[in-house]
Amino acid sequence: MPIIKLENVGFSYKDYDGRVIEALKNLSLEIEAGLFVAVLGRNGSGKSTFAKLLNALLVPTEGKVYVKGYDTTDPDGLFDIRKSVGMVFQNPDNQMVASIVEDDIAFGPENIGVPREEIKTRVDWALKTVGMEEYRNAAPFKMSGGQKQRVAIAGILAIKPDVVIFDESTSMLDPAGRNEVMAVIKRLVKEEGITVIFITHDMNEAVEADRIIVLDGGAAVMDGAPREIFKDEGLDAYGLKLPTVSYIAKRLKEGGMPVDGPVMTPDALAEELCRLL
Repeated sequence: MPIIKLENVGFSYKDYDGRVIEALKNLSLEIEAGLFVAVLGRNGSGKSTFAKLLNALLVPTEGKVYVKGYDTTDPDGLFDIRKSVGMVFQNPDNQMVASIVEDDIAFGPENIGVPREEIKTRVDWALKTVGMEEYRNAAPFKMSGGQKQRVAIAGILAIKPDVVIFDESTSMLDPAGRNEVMAVIKRLVKEEGITVIFITHDMNEAVEADRIIVLDGGAAVMDGAPREIFKDEGLDAYGLKLPTVSYIAKRLKEGGMPVDGPVMTPDALAEELCRLL
């Protein structure tokens, strides 16, 4: 059984002028456990609405969303859904609740009634998973953006979720911070078996995913592995560009070099150029 399932999901709301906006429409898909899934799309494509439906911050106006078999519209399953699906937002400062890192990470488990001795074990594990053990007693407000975001991720991990949603979680970070967070995400999937839903505008980050879903106008318009998505010539129609390396490889091919694409990483491009030269 998939860990997440959407059946003919729609979500509509009224704007300030009273007009009905369809954020999502007739969206059906399944996500298997343990995958790294990137969700792409231009502003207004429905990405953030999609994310909030997965942990019942929003409920569909049409169709059904199931998380681990729980219907998100059923109040009886809400507690289990919220424990199963954690969310990391753009600004880590908005998720900080304590002045000490250790206390901040312990906040979530305390709220769901985890025994005190188990909380310490979870905090230790979460700090180790995000590589922040030495900052246990540090003040979050003195940290870099990447470090703060790792603390925010640790706070979610301490709840022991099956799914972690990253909603534009690297967009406010510098390149070093982005690299820190991406390293943690890959570790969560490969070492912890956690399902990651990664919402981003950054094509260079999306190449790391197992699967990419492209949303446009509230509908899923593309769905597949990165190699399938980034060989498609129709990305421009959805306001998206190729990853930098893929674009360079494409231009080289257009210039006469028989590059075997799509090429998505610097190492792959270097290998391909060595082969050709």
